[in-house]
Amino acid sequence: MKRTIVYILSTNYAGSHYLSLLLGSHSHAIHLGETKRLRDARMRQRRNVCYVCEDKPSCVIFGGIGPDNVDNIYDIISGRIDSRTTTFIDASKNTFWAGRFLDNDRYVRKYIHLIRDPRAMVRRWMLTFTTPKQQMNQRLRIAKASPKQALPALLGSPERLYVEKWLLRNQELSRFIAGNHLDHIVVTYEDLAGNTAYELTRLCDWMGLKFEPAQMDYWNFPHHGSQKKDYANTKVRMFDLRWKEFLKPSAAAKITKHKPTNKYLEQLGLRFTENGLTRL
Repeated sequence: MKRTIVYILSTNYAGSHYLSLLLGSHSHAIHLGETKRLRDARMRQRRNVCYVCEDKPSCVIFGGIGPDNVDNIYDIISGRIDSRTTTFIDASKNTFWAGRFLDNDRYVRKYIHLIRDPRAMVRRWMLTFTTPKQQMNQRLRIAKASPKQALPALLGSPERLYVEKWLLRNQELSRFIAGNHLDHIVVTYEDLAGNTAYELTRLCDWMGLKFEPAQMDYWNFPHHGSQKKDYANTKVRMFDLRWKEFLKPSAAAKITKHKPTNKYLEQLGLRFTENGLTRL
């Protein structure tokens, strides 16, 4: 029987590690974290690949995997785990990494498009890009990527800039999925955080697994893959709604009324609610 690789596709800060830990806590799955880090030796030095072993060469999962053999990562890991583990969860997020393995027919490949409410992402990016140089760099990038939106990207408010960025990034993921006719499913961070058991059941059914309630307490399992400190050190499931305090009501309202965003959400069967995005 072929093993399954589940690729999580999302923007940064959308909850990909959270979702991967939840899915990787299934008795037949394994959380690999951001395996894309292994393609760059410098990236590996900056961040630990293995949360348990702290990037030691002796890591039972990732030891010896680097730029020279990273394209065989799933085969290598397959030889290091028992046969009961049938599903790999790869939280690398971007299309570049997932695209490297589109022709790898030794595995069943599935793709999760994880989407977080643009109001939450606007807050996060406003806190990330704080200097004038960083902000101008973001404006130039978005203007170049979307010439039709160049004027609002260059001259608009930060909220307008980052909702355009959110839309561009998620549309890129949708084009990748549709263009390659991929077996995929859409899940929002807000549905996952607010109705965890239901969403995990839906995802596990799609993956060919039976949901296990123990998955919800992901901190009880020794995940070797990369992790975020917020998830690794907090033994409680979180629902991050800090954007509600950060954004002015008028700014949040402008985001929810952004016509291109609403058109895109309608295509995906999603809608805005008081606490974030949800499926219709």
